[in-house]
Amino acid sequence: MKHARLTLVPAATPAAPLVPIRLMERRPLFLALPEDEPLDLHHTFRCGQTFRWRLHGDTWYGPYGSGSLAVRRVPGGIEVRAAGLEPPLSEVAAFLGLHVRLGEVYHRLRGDRWVQAAIHAVPGMRLLRQDPWECLLNFICSQNSNIPKIERSTERLSREWGSVHQWEDGVEVASLPTPEVLAALPPDALGICGLGYRCRYLVGSAQLIASGAVPLDALRDYSYAEALDALLQLPGIGRKVADCILLFSLDKPQACPVDVWVRRVIHELYPQALASYLPDAALRMSKALTPREYDAIVRFAGDSWGMLAGYAQQYLFHARRSQLVKAETL
Repeated sequence: MKHARLTLVPAATPAAPLVPIRLMERRPLFLALPEDEPLDLHHTFRCGQTFRWRLHGDTWYGPYGSGSLAVRRVPGGIEVRAAGLEPPLSEVAAFLGLHVRLGEVYHRLRGDRWVQAAIHAVPGMRLLRQDPWECLLNFICSQNSNIPKIERSTERLSREWGSVHQWEDGVEVASLPTPEVLAALPPDALGICGLGYRCRYLVGSAQLIASGAVPLDALRDYSYAEALDALLQLPGIGRKVADCILLFSLDKPQACPVDVWVRRVIHELYPQALASYLPDAALRMSKALTPREYDAIVRFAGDSWGMLAGYAQQYLFHARRSQLVKAETL
């Protein structure tokens, strides 16, 4: 089954001058949002696609490349400030997922009642367009771990070798070190971050990226298969981590990361459909996830949701994991 590519058009409506608008250090800029383009910052920042974003008062603070951002909802849109860098406003809008018409996503997924129930439970959740290096580093650290430990490890890594940004309201945000910085470190040096065996994966990947052997940013222009193959050449990156990086930073909305929650919800909600891809599906949940089962779930997702497989799985994942919708009603 063929699926049309997702339209990438600005959902935000700033002016479009010949010279791009740039965020100035700590000065707020406004991004307007049409009424039919929702954005829920809580669901977006806390749905497992990024780490270390925190709400202070009415403002969300978090790392963004070598700097940090402060984002809050205001009437008619969002207000954004930056520290440590002055990025184009259009890039920040894309980071927040505003380069995709969420209304189109909802419309194209309307035929799946389970996905519709998940969307209803977490409306306004968007897929971020993260810095690829930041996303890669975070998800290497996520292997066989949990969110609190991931956040502690990446926070320590950022404070030791990255940059710390002080906001006027007392909030501190630490941004991750660059590939060049990590590439120059012995893996043992990262042991203080509680990363264990992942230390050598981080340094090894940093060395390949810093040398240009793996052109990380350029993978946005590769096909899904080409970008996946390139990521799998990096130490410590398997299929699930690669799919997370592809979905959350490299413009591959068809990527479908399969973790314990996604696996569970697919088996629960689509048992008959999954059986056509995996005849022994009913027997699999009592066993470890295998590459064969992973591939079957990805093929099911691709045939069911096409270029929106990543959106569908993230809505199902977040609604199920957060227990915002019970399994029997999803």
